[in-house]
Amino acid sequence: MEHSPITEKERFELELELLESFANPMYIHYLAQSGLLDDPAFQRYLHYLQYWQRKPYVYYVEFPHALAFLKLLQVESFRQAMKRQEFALMVYQQQGLQWQYYTE
Repeated sequence: MEHSPITEKERFELELELLESFANPMYIHYLAQSGLLDDPAFQRYLHYLQYWQRKPYVYYVEFPHALAFLKLLQVESFRQAMKRQEFALMVYQQQGLQWQYYTE
């Protein structure tokens, strides 16, 4: 069975879905545990995804924490720390507190 090339719309949707999954610290922990965050090719892909922080792409992002975590994923020490469950849980709890108490 032949696979047809991915369309621009499909690529946009897939990249947005991946980006928004970064709003979940436990998913980032899973990626760190699996070793994917250590892969230089994946690190380059994370760097590439930073275009989502600019207009007009940023308007499509529903979970702003995803953009904050994308920025943090550029930092080696954060990627390494996310391998530890206690650190990932602390980040998850801090995120919950921020949602609970932050008002703008």
